[in-house]
Amino acid sequence: MALLAEIGAMLSTAGVASSSGESGWYLALSLLPDSTVWPDKTVAVIQGNPGYAPDAATEVDRPVFQVLTRGESPRTTSSAYQDCETKARAAYTALHAKTPGSYSSHHYTGIWAEQEPFFAGYDDSDRVIFSQNFRAMRSRT
Repeated sequence: MALLAEIGAMLSTAGVASSSGESGWYLALSLLPDSTVWPDKTVAVIQGNPGYAPDAATEVDRPVFQVLTRGESPRTTSSAYQDCETKARAAYTALHAKTPGSYSSHHYTGIWAEQEPFFAGYDDSDRVIFSQNFRAMRSRT
């Protein structure tokens, strides 16, 4: 399974977001859809830059990824900012310092946040966006 799908599965298992949106938050992989058809409350997992050089001796890759959390517009609900920040912190809690273990087809030594979730601004539809970056260490096999 690819990195984004594995991270998405971790977020779904933690109840942060899912592809069905059953928690009220939808999960998107590889992009944050900017469409009026796609729900406002979306957590997207996006592959960042190429990451760090792999460790050839131990067959460990060190990918990086970003989690974007988009909420509603403050014009829609007065708690839009707080709701989005709370969901971004839930993603942070679910992923940062993740217990080493096998998740899907890879063994993860760990996942670490590069910083706490931060307000990244508003999109073209005036929806709140929070961002956070992570790095991971996972086996190639």
